[in-house]
Amino acid sequence: MAAAPAQQPAIIELIQAPRVSVAPFDPSEGTFTQWINIFEENCTTCRMRPEPEVNGVIARAHNAKRAYFLATVGRRAYAELESGCAPDHPNTKTIPELCQILRDVFEPPDTQAAYDLAFSSRNQLQNESVVQYIHALRKLAAKCNFNEFMERAILLRLRSGLREAKLRQKLNADPAITLAAAQTLLINEEASLKHERMLNRQSPFHQANNVSASGSRFQQQPRPPVRFQHQPSQSQPR
Repeated sequence: MAAAPAQQPAIIELIQAPRVSVAPFDPSEGTFTQWINIFEENCTTCRMRPEPEVNGVIARAHNAKRAYFLATVGRRAYAELESGCAPDHPNTKTIPELCQILRDVFEPPDTQAAYDLAFSSRNQLQNESVVQYIHALRKLAAKCNFNEFMERAILLRLRSGLREAKLRQKLNADPAITLAAAQTLLINEEASLKHERMLNRQSPFHQANNVSASGSRFQQQPRPPVRFQHQPSQSQPR
């Protein structure tokens, strides 16, 4: 009885690895950079080997990871890859090359400049807490190419974008503070500031000032002077 043909180890690994679904790339839900990061995390979960290299250069030969990338990237992105790779087939390009084609389509330089501008001009909104503000900055920073400098960029934006001058002063007093420590500091200072203002509103002096200020609106206004016109006296009949 003839022995079954041996399968390539990469294909066996792809079949046997635990599968975690990756949604197709959708530009309305996030950037392509975010999608590729999710894809790489999924490959790590599946214990998938990276693309084979020859002398430090990724081989052109098709491989399991490239097949998985092309199968999960979605119809819209795949159509862009077909156009960008023509007359070659997408599976003849390495994953970094395929990613660069999609970045040129979905993250052009003008779009990246708009992301950078939105981040650099984002100040804390009225009635927006520190936690909400930092969360908003993280979402904007994820679309910028800060990479390992993301936390530093968020810290710099916090130093000038916080609404409360007292919080800015507390943060700027420590130039070496980390983002995690800064968030803890700002949350505590924000709570302390709210408590202080609440106590001020409840103090008798504050209430007396409010009563005085509000009572002044109900003070009796001076009446205009009454003018009496002189009536000529009528002579009495004799």
